[in-house]
Amino acid sequence: MNAEELGALLGITESSAYDLIAKGHFEKVDVLGKMRISNESFWKWYSTQSIYRTVEDRAKMLRKWKPHCVCRRLRQCLESIEIRFTTS
Repeated sequence: MNAEELGALLGITESSAYDLIAKGHFEKVDVLGKMRISNESFWKWYSTQSIYRTVEDRAKMLRKWKPHCVCRRLRQCLESIEIRFTTS
């Protein structure tokens, strides 16, 4: 996979994909003079990190998300916060 494909898979810019590649997270392979990373090294890295999620995984998480529960908790939290304004 190339940097453009990596970016599309993770939902990041091509520039950010190049940054990840430059950090040495993946095995680089030269194919006809073009840099690629191996799919195997990508999935190995992906399974050991917790910052990035694929576009597909994010979509799955959103489908499972129950906004009414979050909104209820958020409302409770906001109601319990006392905001004080002070002037100097």
